[in-house]
Amino acid sequence: MKGLFITGTDTGVGKTWVTGALARALRRKGYDVGVCKPIQSGNLKDDPTGDAMTLRRLAGVLDSISDICLCALPQPVAPQLAMRLSEVDIYMEDVVSFCRRASNRHEWVFVEGAGGVAVPYLSDAWVSDVIRVLDLPVLIVARPGLGTVNHSILTIEYLRNQDIRVVGVVFNRGSDPCTENDTDSRLAALLEETNASYIRESTGVPVFGSLPHIPSYAYEPNIVSIVEENVDIPGLLESLGSVYSGY
Repeated sequence: MKGLFITGTDTGVGKTWVTGALARALRRKGYDVGVCKPIQSGNLKDDPTGDAMTLRRLAGVLDSISDICLCALPQPVAPQLAMRLSEVDIYMEDVVSFCRRASNRHEWVFVEGAGGVAVPYLSDAWVSDVIRVLDLPVLIVARPGLGTVNHSILTIEYLRNQDIRVVGVVFNRGSDPCTENDTDSRLAALLEETNASYIRESTGVPVFGSLPHIPSYAYEPNIVSIVEENVDIPGLLESLGSVYSGY
């Protein structure tokens, strides 16, 4: 199984937009990339505002929503708790089989997690357990501003301690636009640049780019273009190539 697991330093950092837009960007380059959001909490599968439906539209895949999302739960809490509240059990073997079926349909599969890596995810597993069993490299989506050095480095080291390979980080300004004040905007840009350097120097993990603020109502094809313009996709492909060389 070839692919990428996209996680975040926290919930709400923009994993879905990054996952879907990167998948579409690579599809435009001729790569056969599918997407999965195995477990979704807070929205049902066919909710157009939910992660799974958004992921499907952004990636531009023809797979059914049931091929993208295995289980969707209405409560906006950690998936394991959402399962308990809905009296549902989903186990590691269910998610692994689901993702492997996706890999039978596509050459590459981009799997979006839930929240961060230390999240109670399944009835018998946390997010990091699933990443390790799927044996996928990880891309981390992080906020670019104050606090991200700590959050990013802790996430990277947590994964490395479990022998999980991290290929890179993408900053996403998400719902935190730069202020209109020129001084503050310059300071925000300097902070992003410095934070990227700190992460690279401390961990050796590259930061592939920083996405500008994208309004929630943005036209979705524009989101793909913004990701293409602001993320070092050749660098990401090179990192993935080093993982799967001789595959």
